[in-house]
Amino acid sequence: MFNIYNLPDIILVFSFLKFAGISQLNFTTEPHDVVALHGEPLLLECRVTGDEQNEGEILITWRYQDVEISQTNRTYILDDGSLYFEEIVADDDRGRYQCCAQNTNGVICSRNADVSIASKYHELGPIIIIFCL
Repeated sequence: MFNIYNLPDIILVFSFLKFAGISQLNFTTEPHDVVALHGEPLLLECRVTGDEQNEGEILITWRYQDVEISQTNRTYILDDGSLYFEEIVADDDRGRYQCCAQNTNGVICSRNADVSIASKYHELGPIIIIFCL
């Protein structure tokens, strides 16, 4: 990089990153694949750090199958950015989730987390009872 002002290179790189709008957002916790129990609560963790003083408030959103989701009467985005399900419903909740964080300088998205659903009860099928005399 050509340095016409004789400033240390690190200052020039930092200034370029700020000028280019590259965010200082970083994930401290990303969601991971999980097997959830049908009818039970679930927490998908997502925590992000950033320079809120210089880059503004961090907004956390979640995506399900690549579509942004909103809070419902069963799902909540917690203050730390995690997604909480009051109760897992098999067909509605199975799939791929992703956490995204945004501030004035940009957006970052976490790795995908696949949620699989397991039943609490194992179905045995028909039971045959044989009495021996």
